[in-house]
Amino acid sequence: MTLEFPNPHPRLGGLLSTLLSDPERGYRIVDIGARGGAGGLWAPFAGFCEVIGFDPDAQECARLNAEPGNAHQRFYPYAVGMTDGPRDFHITQFPYSSGFYRGNPQWLDRFPFTTLTVRSTIQVDAVSLDTFVAREAIDRVDFIKLDVEGAELDVLRGAGRMLSECGVMGIKTEFWWDPVIKGQPSFADLDTFLREAGFRFFDAQLHRYPRQTLPAGRLDGRRKDDGHTEVALDPRPFGQAFTGDALYFRDPVGEHAEGRTSISWTWDRLLRLCGLFDVFDYGDSAIEILEQFRDSLAEHCAVDEAIDLSTPLVAGQAVHYDEYAAISAKIRQMMNQKIYQLSDWQPPKSGYRREVPAKPVKP
Repeated sequence: MTLEFPNPHPRLGGLLSTLLSDPERGYRIVDIGARGGAGGLWAPFAGFCEVIGFDPDAQECARLNAEPGNAHQRFYPYAVGMTDGPRDFHITQFPYSSGFYRGNPQWLDRFPFTTLTVRSTIQVDAVSLDTFVAREAIDRVDFIKLDVEGAELDVLRGAGRMLSECGVMGIKTEFWWDPVIKGQPSFADLDTFLREAGFRFFDAQLHRYPRQTLPAGRLDGRRKDDGHTEVALDPRPFGQAFTGDALYFRDPVGEHAEGRTSISWTWDRLLRLCGLFDVFDYGDSAIEILEQFRDSLAEHCAVDEAIDLSTPLVAGQAVHYDEYAAISAKIRQMMNQKIYQLSDWQPPKSGYRREVPAKPVKP
């Protein structure tokens, strides 16, 4: 689930739409590498979510800005980088693969695609995120999506003030694992930077590429009655993983346990983080926040209702958290006993108190 298959039934957004209706409390998402649009991931926040997108292609940004339904989205024709100033930008045969870093042909020629072949190189005026938010007087950003073909760490290094002062809570970033591909920073460098900035790794989706020797990957098929074999692609992953997407979030519960704070955890920011967790199918993390900060959230939110809405569906049906948690805890205890021969784990205490209708008194 999560990155590859986000929550198919996010339900918390409906409640948050009333609690965060003030424009100063709604979501603000920054999308860097926004060609094609922001997609449907943010649909649960429709009406209280602002998207700020960037793509160096001015025509693509104009198209996105003119699309009906993009009233809360604004796309800027900027190339975002680590510093301000002119940079070489490589236009590739597949437009989505264009970027600051040029592919290494000695490596890429071993694979059966030419998407990274450079058609032309132009010079663009790059801008850092710190410069942009200062110029536009933006004081809050909740989530950043990065897809800039290897320059992700450069963008983040140019957003040091924004990450802390604007209270960024989550980041979805493309990564390129090994510098041999483009001479770009490695995933290890990217991960180290984000951890030092106060983020915790949550998920990764790897993209795999077969070499030219087996260009379509693993094949499958079935034997037909006439003795011939009908060939099809085997859906199982095949090939070396050298790109992917990674997901990071801040961890207010962990910070609380450590006696520190990376950003100011206001009630509305905590609820927006719960909504992000709901979208990416981390209902457990949303419920943990709602339980941990129940006292400070209760003044603004029906906490138990939010917990119920963060609880996954069962066979397509909504169940109350206490019912779900009781069954889940029992299964976990059975697994611990069977797998580890341990029976000392007990579920945490919960402040959840569902009002059960009183049974009618028999005459």
